[in-house]
Amino acid sequence: MQDVRNWRDHPLHDRLPASLRVVRFPYYYVAALWPFDAAVTGHDARMIRAMHAAHAAGDAFPFGFHDSLIAQLREEAGDAEACFQRYSTLEIDKPPNLRRYAELEEARLLAEDSRFGLTLGRHIVDHYRSERLFHALSHPTMALMHRLASEVLARAGIDLDGAAVADVHDYLGDLQVPLHPAVIGQLGLTWADAGTRYTFSRRERLTFEEYFRRYIAFPVPA
Repeated sequence: MQDVRNWRDHPLHDRLPASLRVVRFPYYYVAALWPFDAAVTGHDARMIRAMHAAHAAGDAFPFGFHDSLIAQLREEAGDAEACFQRYSTLEIDKPPNLRRYAELEEARLLAEDSRFGLTLGRHIVDHYRSERLFHALSHPTMALMHRLASEVLARAGIDLDGAAVADVHDYLGDLQVPLHPAVIGQLGLTWADAGTRYTFSRRERLTFEEYFRRYIAFPVPA
């Protein structure tokens, strides 16, 4: 049972029998990797309008994650080129302290481990700089999902030690959000650089610059 609001508000929340074994686990993510994701820093109204228009027309919408800093810079910069340049260089009034943000995220993950009696938070803290554990803010890799499943099932009395890992498609990796160069540099990530290509809409592989230039220029109906 994931400790998130949509379970706590679920109409069946209070109908679990008292004898049922329940294993709780937290919502694992590292917001410091995507510090401007709209889910944690505010929405991008322009892209929300574009998304609703695409869905109303029966069209696919390519951007599953929105960026609140770009939303702000669109209003300030005046044109797409200026917006991208300010975004890529973080030419803003109060640039974020990304190292401190990462420290707070690491402390949160370790506190969640302590609260739930798990070890996945420690694994993330120890490895997220040296290997890809997430494709986007809320898209863990299949390897990380397997590790979480192993911990949860072990708490439920099911030992997966030695069990083969299923060879299945890492479908959450079909949409990846590029890391900002400042995040890569300031956090000392070794698994990505400015030229890394990320999967976009399953078909293309885009760099940070290609992805966010496309995001900034995406057309929005009047």
